[in-house]
Amino acid sequence: MRRRNRVPGCIFLNNGRYWWRIKLPGETKKKARPLIPDGGAFATDDPGVAEQVARDMYARAVFAARLQQRELAGHFLLLAMPLRSQA
Repeated sequence: MRRRNRVPGCIFLNNGRYWWRIKLPGETKKKARPLIPDGGAFATDDPGVAEQVARDMYARAVFAARLQQRELAGHFLLLAMPLRSQA
């Protein structure tokens, strides 16, 4: 049975360190990223920490994509407003 809180993409080992291959929201291609915990210098070698770092990265990417989407929607809303004539 599959665990419920899996992150999308593929977490894999590269030279004993965990990396994550995923296409994050707002990107066009898959990219491999090292799973470096906050304050760390290298990718983690602990699978639990790797999954938590991936979950945090995904949450930040989704938040940024939604924020960018809202900004674009507001920009297009301003463009769609009729211009008032100044008399």
